[in-house]
Amino acid sequence: MDEATFTSELIDIDLPASDSPVLTKSHLAGPKLTPRQLLRYYSPDDWEQFIREWVTALKKEYHQVKRHSGAGDRGLDVIGLATRNGLRGEWDCYQCKHYAEALYPGDAFSEMAKIMLGVAEDAFIYPRSYYFVAPLGVGMTLERLLSDPDALKTAFMKKLADVDSPVNSWKPDRIDKVASIADSADYSIFDSAQLDDIVEAHRSTPYHLARFGGMLSGRPPASPAPSNVLNSESKYLDKLLSVYREKREDKDLTFEQIELLEWYQKHLNRQRTSFFSAESLRSFARDKVPSGTFEALKDDVYEGVVEVEQDDTHSDGISRLNAVLSAASAMSVDENALIVVWRPIDRKGICHQLANDDKLTWCREESR
Repeated sequence: MDEATFTSELIDIDLPASDSPVLTKSHLAGPKLTPRQLLRYYSPDDWEQFIREWVTALKKEYHQVKRHSGAGDRGLDVIGLATRNGLRGEWDCYQCKHYAEALYPGDAFSEMAKIMLGVAEDAFIYPRSYYFVAPLGVGMTLERLLSDPDALKTAFMKKLADVDSPVNSWKPDRIDKVASIADSADYSIFDSAQLDDIVEAHRSTPYHLARFGGMLSGRPPASPAPSNVLNSESKYLDKLLSVYREKREDKDLTFEQIELLEWYQKHLNRQRTSFFSAESLRSFARDKVPSGTFEALKDDVYEGVVEVEQDDTHSDGISRLNAVLSAASAMSVDENALIVVWRPIDRKGICHQLANDDKLTWCREESR
């Protein structure tokens, strides 16, 4: 182009609009992918671990959930047993293979043939339902077949008769066994499990937040301390009784007598309330976060108060107890996921849990 005829000019690029979002801590991690998007990029090992986690959610729906793996699994991967009769009663199969692409009919037909062979050889009865579970889902062709059992049967029988079909690499007697089941089989049992439904079920497991992130919430109020003392709280209560005996200078003081002493009774009630609040946090953690999360929080509290508990300048047990509870209330814990749902009273309750575990003691003569 002749330079004299070029009339366009270069202009500055305007700055972004002034209403651009303010930078927050969440922006520093970059854009967040959805669980479905992340699963698309999982390696076979990551997919295997995800399925193991998801299976824990299935256990609520079945008498038992089992897994098969390796050679000779007969096409059984995750098995939901509806009754005590195992594979001789009602059962569902979840075929959870990791494929690099969406599932094609040929992928499905090979697995269907394994199931029919197992039935023909009397390894198990025909399943109630059979779901294909894959990170990239099933392709459109297979999805259409799964939605039309008659069409699925026609396509499967055609593939079974095809001499070039992968299933026909089996010995003829095995093909005959599959064919003996295939013609009268119920093809409506075959379906594809939707990844969104699987992710939603996984959300109910303790592993979801650790795998996909998100906000921990929904902790219910703690139940009040039961009126009757439980065996599970005997150790820390014995240590509190030693504190009260020391303070009152009465070695024979009993809990029954404490109920008649206002200061002691109110103090004891507060300690039990905090203990059971911490117990409620423990139960919440068991259902919402991976195992070990609550124990790590408990270890953090211990490390934050043990030097206070070990300090020999405390004049008596009540002083040591109060100092430890104050230290727990003031300590900073930043890393554990449970800090977004724990309450001030939980810190004190964890101290009593530690006393219950014999890691903390209030009266010095108890540790000698």
